[in-house]
Amino acid sequence: MLKNYAMDEPHTFPSIAGFARKLIEKFIDHDIDVGAAAQVQDPYASGFGHGIGFPIVRLFRGKKIPVIPLLLNTYYPPNAPRAARCHDI
Repeated sequence: MLKNYAMDEPHTFPSIAGFARKLIEKFIDHDIDVGAAAQVQDPYASGFGHGIGFPIVRLFRGKKIPVIPLLLNTYYPPNAPRAARCHDI
């Protein structure tokens, strides 16, 4: 099951680093707090979950479409954003 979500081993997917940088800058210009990471030091210990792997594997169907993963804290209070904040972003 996890293989279907690209969680069976570390995977590398194409991205658009320059656009990602511009996106980060625009978020900051609009007072949206962001964190960014260019790489994961130990991909066997941490990385992206099924929320990223599922659409890449299942929807892209092998096409090499560049992605920019955007992650929201939906797990850990107290700083999980409210629905209205996500809508505004």
